[in-house]
Amino acid sequence: MQKKIYFFILFSFIYVDIFCQNNEFLVQYLVEINQIQSVSIDKNEHLFVGDIEGSLKKYDKNGQVLLEYSPQKIATISYIDAGASLQILAFYQDWQEFILFDRFLNPKQTEKINSEKVGFMAAMCLAADGMVWIFDQNDMSLKKYNHVTEQILIYSPLDLLLEPKEYDIKNMKEYQNFVFLVDKKSGILIFDNLGNYKRKITLKDFQSISFSNDSIYILFKNQTLQIISLYKDENIYINLPKNYDWSYIIPTQKGYFGLTNQKLYWIEEN
Repeated sequence: MQKKIYFFILFSFIYVDIFCQNNEFLVQYLVEINQIQSVSIDKNEHLFVGDIEGSLKKYDKNGQVLLEYSPQKIATISYIDAGASLQILAFYQDWQEFILFDRFLNPKQTEKINSEKVGFMAAMCLAADGMVWIFDQNDMSLKKYNHVTEQILIYSPLDLLLEPKEYDIKNMKEYQNFVFLVDKKSGILIFDNLGNYKRKITLKDFQSISFSNDSIYILFKNQTLQIISLYKDENIYINLPKNYDWSYIIPTQKGYFGLTNQKLYWIEEN
């Protein structure tokens, strides 16, 4: 046990030391994108990007477009969830609907949500069982919804967790049997997959979040990346290259996708 603890401490020290030095990064420009609005990554580490005109594109690590979907009408994709790989969700808040795609970006299903049952969707994501999680802004609740039968399976009121008019829920994610609700003003609310509230990670001035392995990756506006373990008391900070205005940092096994407002980069250790 002591050897394992020593190895972890040593590895953590080396890891932090490498990534706190900007000159230890290799940053490669890949491609320009028309005003990035939302991003996600699948299990094969392909990147999905939605732009301001509603186009959805799938990229490899070299910035090559593998697949593309262009909508019949222009609308912003509020959120993309590609974590299931075989099915990709694109949520359109303005339309109050979502599209489910197969892995080739062929639309399988377009759903207009029944507002009488669900209310107003401010955020949504896929559940592991193919259902969807929804944050209903009307009654400040977390709901698991069967979009086929139009039934609410789980209902969790959040009025005691969120201050009225003092929150800004933009996205959410089910990951490793947890549901993460991202409040841009205060941090991340964490629930189990039955909708029970577990805890909160209080954050300020953060830009975006992503997930990989057993960790949450939090990008702050000062271009620092914080890595928080889901199961251990581990917390690492990484200083990112400062010459870029990062909007998203998406971890992979061999490096990071780095995205500014209009450009896609590949980042790895030197």
